[in-house]
Amino acid sequence: MDIGLKIYPKDLDSIKSYSNLFSHIEVQALVDLSAKTLQDHGYNYHIHVPHQKFGFNPGQKNELNEVILKHSLELADCVNAKDVIVHPGFGVNAKENMFDFFDDFFDKRMLLENCPLCKTCVSYLFSKPVEMKEFTKRYSCSFLLDIGHAICSASNLGLDVFKFLDDFNNLNPKGYHVYGNNIHSPLGEEHKHFNQVKTDYSYIKKLNSAVFFTLETDWIERSTKDDYIKNIDFLKSFF
Repeated sequence: MDIGLKIYPKDLDSIKSYSNLFSHIEVQALVDLSAKTLQDHGYNYHIHVPHQKFGFNPGQKNELNEVILKHSLELADCVNAKDVIVHPGFGVNAKENMFDFFDDFFDKRMLLENCPLCKTCVSYLFSKPVEMKEFTKRYSCSFLLDIGHAICSASNLGLDVFKFLDDFNNLNPKGYHVYGNNIHSPLGEEHKHFNQVKTDYSYIKKLNSAVFFTLETDWIERSTKDDYIKNIDFLKSFF
C-alpha cells in the first residue's frame, strides 16, 4: 500500500528516523518554505497548498491566493511532486469566485480536498459528494477524500455516515486523508492515532487500497515511530 504522512515544515527533521515507513510525505507549502529545504531532506513529496489559516481562500478575490498557489506549484515543480492538495473556498459569491480562480490557475496535479461542514467551521464549498462531482467534472480531475471531514459533514447534515462515505468513494478519489475519528463526531475532525479513538472503522475496508493513503494523525512532536507502525499495521489489516 501507498501510505504517507502529512506534516508541517517544522517536522521535516523530526521524522528522519522513521521516514522510511512512508511512501510519501505531504508537506504544507508555507510561503517561507524553500525548494532547497525540501530537496535537502530528499523525501518523496506531496504538496499541500496552505489553507485558510494562512490566508488562502479561493472563494474570495485577493492577490494572496495567487501568491500562495504559485509558490506551492513552484515547490511541486522543484521536487517533482505528482499531487498538490488544495482546500476549497467559502464566503459570499464563493462558488463564482472559486471557479474564476481555478479557471485561471488550475493545474492537472491538483486534488481538491473535501472540507468539513460543522457548527464551528466556515461554510466550505464542495463538502458534499454531488458538489465534488461538479468540480471534478469541470476540471476533468480527481480529488482527495478526507475521511474525518466527510464524517463530520454527514453528522452535521443528519445523513447516514456510511452512505455519505460510499457516495464520495464512488467518485473515485485519487487518495485519502485518514486518522482516528469518532464515526458519529459532529464537532470536527479529531486527528488522533487510530488506537486513541474507539469507534467503528469498518468503512476502511470499502476504501480503494490501490490509491494513496496519508496519515493525518496526532501532532508529530508528541508521536513516536511506534505510533506510526501501529497506524500502518491497522490500515493494512483491512485489506
